Amino acid sequence: MDRVLPDLVTTFDHEKFSSVKAVSNGEVLGFAALRDGNYLTHLFVANSQQGSGLGRALLNHLLNQTDAREVSLRSSVNAVEFYNRNGFVATGEEAEFNGIRFVPMSLVRT
Repeated sequence: MDRVLPDLVTTFDHEKFSSVKAVSNGEVLGFAALRDGNYLTHLFVANSQQGSGLGRALLNHLLNQTDAREVSLRSSVNAVEFYNRNGFVATGEEAEFNGIRFVPMSLVRT
């Protein structure tokens, strides 16, 4: 994992947010943030790291930080397959808000 994720750094902890970034040689390779322990607000991975497992590592890091039974998000249309592979399911139809298309999704943990 060090090859993909040499530095996993919590960028800030706030009452409402937890976030993490992956850094290599000073370059941010990925970032993820969870609000209120149950809503994934951001998950971004540099193009150069797509398919490397970095997105899954960032997601799992945040999921391991919360005891929420359900975690939800609004997935970009292009990321739906990634979230499906990581246990999320669509909870509604594709929608659009302010010109941005998304699919509401959630992960129920047992």
